[in-house]
Amino acid sequence: MFGITYETWSAVCLMYFGMKTGTKKAYLQWFPFSKVSKVDQCCILGKDFFSKYIESGAFVMFSAAMHRTENFMQKSDGSFRDSSLVSSILYLVLQSIGKEISQKYTLQRPDDIKVYYAGNYECLRPLYKQDYDAFFKSINSDIEQYQYFIKTDITNFFSTINLDKLIHQIDMVCNSDSAQISQNHLRLYKELLAYCGDGRFPLIENSIASSYMASVIYLDMIDCRIHKYISESVTAFTD
Repeated sequence: MFGITYETWSAVCLMYFGMKTGTKKAYLQWFPFSKVSKVDQCCILGKDFFSKYIESGAFVMFSAAMHRTENFMQKSDGSFRDSSLVSSILYLVLQSIGKEISQKYTLQRPDDIKVYYAGNYECLRPLYKQDYDAFFKSINSDIEQYQYFIKTDITNFFSTINLDKLIHQIDMVCNSDSAQISQNHLRLYKELLAYCGDGRFPLIENSIASSYMASVIYLDMIDCRIHKYISESVTAFTD
């Protein structure tokens, strides 16, 4: 129903089931994974469970699986940002959809632009620390080469993401040469994202899918335009 393959489902489930218990207990969204028994893990990973509930989309018929409520995440300055807390099954489905998209989406950015997000689908890393460290290492490696750095931020970025534009970007790139993601699946992705975010793009604690779609996909063409503008129109920059 959502275009998730069993290989993707099992890989995503193993990624979260394999985290240390202390890590699972440290975050509200991940805490339920610390309570899943080995028997239940095997059940969720099984092909029968996948075929019956995930591939068919039957999980949406269970209110517990579709549970979503408000959550609040504390920022570094002590303030709070509104976010969503979703059931573990819904969370795993969302991460699986993100991985399916990541396997089909081709970056449009020039090669000299580096992009990082919270987690890593390619290496199946649910935590962002290693990629955050790589981000800082890339900056430190350029310190001696460049005199100035410009740091910018987008206020309330996730809540301002336009779902129609996001889905259009996925469609434009993934289906440019051949239809890799059907229009029906794209429509379902949009509806599921809106559901998880209570009508908006969802901000979910430790969600690789949300971070990937927001950083890698939604900003892809914007990064291309900024790169082109700096390269062609800003004469003060020589490199």
